[in-house]
Amino acid sequence: MSEERPIVFTCHSTQLLGILHESAASSEHALIVIVGGPQYRVGSHRQFVLLAREVANAGIPVFRFDYRGMGDSMGEQRDFEGIGDDISAAIDTVFEALPGLKTVSLWGLCDAASAIAFYLDSATDERVTGAVILNPWVHDDETEAEMLVKDYYRSRASDPKEILRLLASPSRWLGAIKGIANSLMALVSAKADRASAGSANKLPLPARVLNGISHSKPKKLLIISGDDLTAREFLTAAKKHSGFQSAIGSETIVQQTNEDADHTFSSKQWRDWVA
Repeated sequence: MSEERPIVFTCHSTQLLGILHESAASSEHALIVIVGGPQYRVGSHRQFVLLAREVANAGIPVFRFDYRGMGDSMGEQRDFEGIGDDISAAIDTVFEALPGLKTVSLWGLCDAASAIAFYLDSATDERVTGAVILNPWVHDDETEAEMLVKDYYRSRASDPKEILRLLASPSRWLGAIKGIANSLMALVSAKADRASAGSANKLPLPARVLNGISHSKPKKLLIISGDDLTAREFLTAAKKHSGFQSAIGSETIVQQTNEDADHTFSSKQWRDWVA
């Protein structure tokens, strides 16, 4: 069994708390769990605790922590776009705690996965040689509307059971028509807003996340849930990103999909599959 111990560390003089799961076997590589918000290091249905214990028992130490303003860490609350320094401080802490360590991988779900993409894209941290990226958050109005029009409603329209349910209920049929119309209007509006914004603004979120995943050096394991609108939105954006499309399936990015899993892999079967 692995041993677990709390570690207090700092990021810009702010006190943070993490839990180190030490493996009984020596390892030159460790896994650092980046937590998405707003939640703390335990995770939904304790998934980060259970994942860390399983990975540590398999011989790889794991560190999970609360970034500034979250859980038991001090400081002002921040979102996933502002935790790059917290990630760096956590990596420093793990290397201090495990003297024989040589490299680490980063693990993140949803907006934590996007935070990892930003870190890989902006920081030249040779200590990070891998990343596990689950259902990255790339939400914006245009991508969501495009996903609903081209993926969600199209898949429902090709499902015989869904068609029968719609035909049996006029209110459902009208609701579906209204949903498609609203999504089409939202898509047109979002495209117009983006065109009027011009090139002076920074790249939209989907492009920035996909750039970080496809252009960075570390190897990435991309894990996708089949029953998740966040994952569908990511895949919609990914289809239009040439850099990602050329990298997927290469030695740099490996993608695995669980068609039945929900966003947080909430069942034991799905959680074990991820581990």
